Amino acid sequence: MNEVQRNFRREMGMELPEDKTMARTIDLDELMLQRDMTDSQRLLFQSELYKVRKNRTTALFLTLFLGGVGAHRYYMGQIGLGLVYTLFSWTFIPGIIALIELFFIQKRVDCYNEQMAQEIAVKVKALTR
Repeated sequence: MNEVQRNFRREMGMELPEDKTMARTIDLDELMLQRDMTDSQRLLFQSELYKVRKNRTTALFLTLFLGGVGAHRYYMGQIGLGLVYTLFSWTFIPGIIALIELFFIQKRVDCYNEQMAQEIAVKVKALTR
């Protein structure tokens, strides 16, 4: 973490421990979304985001080991595509596609988490006004 990020987090009142083994770090984008929130709004935002947040490593391993049957698609909430993968798994085509998706799944998870964070921030701000 560079000095600019440390200063920003200090100003936001969200200083993080210097311990590098911390299980989850707060993204800078999430901090920007929380900038204009009260403490109770931040707490609500973080608890709601924790419920829907997807893990990059979990998605990667699901794609690697169970991608041929669409487990990574089910994990990401794409039930329709998961069913297509499952139905066509006997052709091994979904397995080949899953190997290609290994290169894109982490970015897809990041985009999903960012989208969920933005939606939750809008809902939290609307609820508490």
